[in-house]
Amino acid sequence: MGVWERIKRPHGVALGQRLVVMAFGPSYSYSLIRLLYGQKWSDGEASTALQYYCLYVITLAMNGTSEAFLHAVTTENQIKRSNDPLLVFSLIYIIMNVVLIRSAGAVGLIVANSSSTLLPWVDNNCYGADLTVGSNSNGRSRVKPLDVTGGDTTSTLI
Repeated sequence: MGVWERIKRPHGVALGQRLVVMAFGPSYSYSLIRLLYGQKWSDGEASTALQYYCLYVITLAMNGTSEAFLHAVTTENQIKRSNDPLLVFSLIYIIMNVVLIRSAGAVGLIVANSSSTLLPWVDNNCYGADLTVGSNSNGRSRVKPLDVTGGDTTSTLI
């Protein structure tokens, strides 16, 4: 077995486990908590919180991917400009935390966190849509060339 196969194998197993948890976690969280911790915990807020937490992990992945794309294809000034809305999102997050924790407890906290990661994701995707131009022959979006010269369009990175 080559080096690549040894590296790829554990990651493939871990990816498979993550996909199973994402697919079945929300539906079977009640049964899992009932099996592991009994009726006291499964009939309370824990199983509902675990259902929402499984969905929260998906929003974290979406936000991380969009931020990675944004940071990969933008200049330093564009990144600074794209970070301006994060202050507003932070204020919204604080307000949502206070309101949702008071009204929904632990589930409210998870919903507030999910919403606070979805807001930057939407913003990153709107900003990222401005960075793409058309599509190539495979139907995939192409990224605009990055102007690294400060205005001279004769030498750009693709």
